[in-house]
Amino acid sequence: MKTAPHWELSVLCRAVEHLNLSAASAHIGVSQPQLSRIVARIESELGVVLLDRSVRRKSTWTPEARKLAEIYRRSARVLEAEVQGLVGQARPSRLAVGCLEGLVELAAGMCHAVLVAEKLATVELDVHDIDTLETLFLNGTLDVIYTSRELVRRKPKFSRVVASQLLELTGSNEQVAVRSHYEHRGIPLKRGQKTKYETLILSNSLMVRKHWLERFGGQGIIPSKPRKPGSKSGKESPVHLFASERLPGELWKRIAAAGTNA
Repeated sequence: MKTAPHWELSVLCRAVEHLNLSAASAHIGVSQPQLSRIVARIESELGVVLLDRSVRRKSTWTPEARKLAEIYRRSARVLEAEVQGLVGQARPSRLAVGCLEGLVELAAGMCHAVLVAEKLATVELDVHDIDTLETLFLNGTLDVIYTSRELVRRKPKFSRVVASQLLELTGSNEQVAVRSHYEHRGIPLKRGQKTKYETLILSNSLMVRKHWLERFGGQGIIPSKPRKPGSKSGKESPVHLFASERLPGELWKRIAAAGTNA
């Protein structure tokens, strides 16, 4: 099986961040002819089309190009972590963090505290839905996640309940249900079963759901701001902090402390 050289793939990763070939060459330190040859070499080796050349002089990246770049980027992160462990590096130079949209403030507070204390070169903080968050953590793309669901497939070495959220059904119009895709999948209807809702508004964006409920009405579950764990009301959902076992133990202690106090 043919594979493209690592250097060419690393160039592609940087290039796809820009609109097209000419824009990429102006920003990544590679001339346009050289970049064109690199892209052509990868295409030849892997048998995929990376550039849509249907419009001359404005060739844009194909979905395959972006997917290939993301695969390489994910693999490079795992390789970097393994090498750091092999050579005994005390701290990684980057940290990839993911969270649910309703946990952004908590995650951002932790990222800031760790960034200042550890002097990391890069901290990435991205918002994902709950299923994607779990997948990216388990395949090694994310080092740290904040989520409202316990991991079932694999219990992480580094884990802690750092907060809780009250999940309240809010809204006035009982004929419209405003849900995330995850919530909707968790409330299946049997064949022939009727529901009081006439319309479903589905969005994984918490901002979209909040806006819809406030402006147009409906009923939906909106999480409260994270609060200290240990509520006895029985209505609150725990907020879990998970970190990859590839991280040094001392860094996990820093993350856990910052994640709780953020």
